Amino acid sequence: MSASQDQSAGEAEVIADRVLAFLRGHGPAGVEGRTLDKVLGWDYGDLERVHDYIQWLFPIDEPSRSHPKTAPMLTPRAVAAARADPLILKNVGRGLEVFLRFLGLEWVEERGGARRVSRRRGEDGFEARSKVAWRVNAVRVGNHNWMRVSRVLKCLRLLGMQAELEAVYSRLERLWARGRIPAFASETKTTEMWRACAGDPWKRPMPKHGSSWGVTHTLSKYAAVLGCQAPRQVGEAPGGARTGPEEVGKPEAA
Repeated sequence: MSASQDQSAGEAEVIADRVLAFLRGHGPAGVEGRTLDKVLGWDYGDLERVHDYIQWLFPIDEPSRSHPKTAPMLTPRAVAAARADPLILKNVGRGLEVFLRFLGLEWVEERGGARRVSRRRGEDGFEARSKVAWRVNAVRVGNHNWMRVSRVLKCLRLLGMQAELEAVYSRLERLWARGRIPAFASETKTTEMWRACAGDPWKRPMPKHGSSWGVTHTLSKYAAVLGCQAPRQVGEAPGGARTGPEEVGKPEAA
């Protein structure tokens, strides 16, 4: 390794350590005073308007598409350190909870302690937040929050937070199947990116936009909870196959 390469590698480790310090609550996110607790306390306006915090809250090991020269990256050593640090994983989880609320989503606890991601109701619920967080407002990317979602999925996968990853991706599938995410996300290849960033957890394509697949699976899930027979309605599963509700797969109920 040349002297310049050695220096570059050293600088990368220094930057990665700053990210780890931020996620432990011990340092700023690139801007003096921008601590973890301060970012997590921002209102929706700040979370939407500020564009260079998400790379610190959900770090990955590759350059940012939006801020390639300034966004930090995790090195292999830093990834291993983050995965082994309960405090960092807890704080990434705190960041995820805040970001989900920003998107109009929330964690819901089910029987047995399992959690799923659900749409929020009320004045700051999914329908209200869609105007900012999901609606198409940019020709090239649709909505910059779609790209943020890609980063979140990639970060969760990188840090081994599989349960959180699957819960978030399942909700994205359901929102897409029910037509609650604009169809333009397919034209921008966003849904393909989400699937890739999540590591293709179900090993299948996203369901068709606006299909009845999500509704059919929900009926099956509620029937199982109530202990009764699910309707034998035929729904359209991901990839276009025709299948009964009991065969659809893993996504959780609405």
